[in-house]
Amino acid sequence: MSIKIKKHSGEVDTFSEDKLRQSLQNAGSKPESVDFVLKEIKPTLYDGMRTSEIYKSAFRLLKKKEYVNASRYRLKKSIQELGPTGYPFEVFISEILKAEGYSTKVGINMQGRCVSHEVDVLAENDKKVLMMECKFHNKPGYKSDVKVPLYINARYHDLNDTWKETGIFGKKKTQGCVVTNSRFTQDAIDYGVCAGMQMISWDYPNHASIKKRANDHLLYPITSLQSLAKRDKVTLIKEGIIVTKSLCENFDLLGMLGYPNSKIQKIITEANLICEI
Repeated sequence: MSIKIKKHSGEVDTFSEDKLRQSLQNAGSKPESVDFVLKEIKPTLYDGMRTSEIYKSAFRLLKKKEYVNASRYRLKKSIQELGPTGYPFEVFISEILKAEGYSTKVGINMQGRCVSHEVDVLAENDKKVLMMECKFHNKPGYKSDVKVPLYINARYHDLNDTWKETGIFGKKKTQGCVVTNSRFTQDAIDYGVCAGMQMISWDYPNHASIKKRANDHLLYPITSLQSLAKRDKVTLIKEGIIVTKSLCENFDLLGMLGYPNSKIQKIITEANLICEI
């Protein structure tokens, strides 16, 4: 018997055991933990149940078995908690690109042929240059429509005209890119692909989505840490600590939070396990 569930967008879909299993496996969960979560959740499902309810139940159950992997499982929520401004998300995307061999600059102004533009992330390696616009949303269910890639493509071409004239990047290939922590409408994807842009969302494209790249590089937002209070996550973000790996390299910063040594050690242990150090 199929169970109809309601997505954040309001769309109705059929519950997929395989999708839930895959999301738990992506977080590094052991097979026995995945089986435990599925066994406990399936009897509680009902028609009209929201995906957010299923997610919360899975997270709660996974915490009973695997504390650290539960932190990884809530990746999407952790990214949303980087807000309310979009800058921490831009840094998060920059960290992913760095892990892939790019040098990056965040929030820079560049002169185009017609006007100047603020570039969220400029990523460059020995063959390619990416002009990246980051669209951050801290509310679930939002989709970026076709107007977004239309606008960004126009900005990219204005900048690229200047890059060609000045030869600033030599013979490197340049490309416009739109990144969002939510999703795109199909029209947005169709236009972006046709226009030769990179379109990257939470789960698109399958081989290079934010979800896959973050898991591949073990890059998790500082907001993933369950041992940190919300106010202290905000403090660390203001200090420029956006991903857990950065905290693993700067544990001295925990001293300014006023925690006792026992609490600091708990945070360090969780962070190291997430970073797999």
